[in-house]
Amino acid sequence: MKNMALPLFLSANVLALGLSNAALAQDEADVLPESSQSQGEATPEPEAANPQDAAPIREDGAAIEAAPTQEDRPYDSQLNDDPTADGEVGNTDVNAPLEGGPVVDESYNVISDGGYGLWKEFHIGPTVQLGFPHPITYGVEAMFAKVVSFGFSTGKYEVTQIDKANIDIKSWDVFARWHPLAGSFFLGLGYGNQEIDGRFEDEVDLTLNGFPRTVPVRVDAEIKSKYFSPRIGWFAVYESGFTMGFEIGAQIPVSPDTSVNATIPGATALEEAAVKSTDDYKDLKKQADDAVKILGKRTIPYLTMLKMGWLF
Repeated sequence: MKNMALPLFLSANVLALGLSNAALAQDEADVLPESSQSQGEATPEPEAANPQDAAPIREDGAAIEAAPTQEDRPYDSQLNDDPTADGEVGNTDVNAPLEGGPVVDESYNVISDGGYGLWKEFHIGPTVQLGFPHPITYGVEAMFAKVVSFGFSTGKYEVTQIDKANIDIKSWDVFARWHPLAGSFFLGLGYGNQEIDGRFEDEVDLTLNGFPRTVPVRVDAEIKSKYFSPRIGWFAVYESGFTMGFEIGAQIPVSPDTSVNATIPGATALEEAAVKSTDDYKDLKKQADDAVKILGKRTIPYLTMLKMGWLF
């Protein structure tokens, strides 16, 4: 009996050791996937033809869509080079280097509204105006920053056969205007020069030595004067450049030079004395004197009924 106890004890230990190893192997098989149970049976994953073509993987295991190539997008389009999650934006720096190109500065696309550039606020162009005492004048006018306008005008006009008179009017003036509301309304002042030549012609019927005579009579009136002209008015410049306006003021003469000369062509001294005593001659001379006084020596209205032009 003692001789059989030792072999039985050894047999029991060997059996227990085998059962323990079998249980351990079964536990490992339950934990590891089938592909890792046998190293010889594992199949390697196929590699991508080009490593750059392999899509990156996010932490949650989803593939990130590759950025479009240079040919598929505009050159200056911005890329989201650092995507993180749905709805999040990565690279938002405008001046950041773009993929496949240099830094693009787009500041030239922004028009600055600060300040007033000379050529942005300066406009100039021709004008024509109808008025009194200078019927038609032409000029060049300019406007700066919608606050100041200035210009030069000149003209020559001939009035014929008005109450037996022919009148030539020549003038020029320079002027400046202030637009206090930066609009069409203005206050202005002009300085100019005018020359008016009048020829008054008539025929006087008289009787000399018992014989009827018709004697031609001519009176020449000349006016030269400088003047100041304060003005107030409206001068509008539209977006197209078309201009229109009017103004009213006063023409104040400065140092006028006037003369009135009466002539009786071909008359003898006796005929001249007889002509100057007639009412027709006196009326003609008075007409010339009145024109000189009104247009050359008195302050008269200055009126521009219509001004039109184009400023560029």
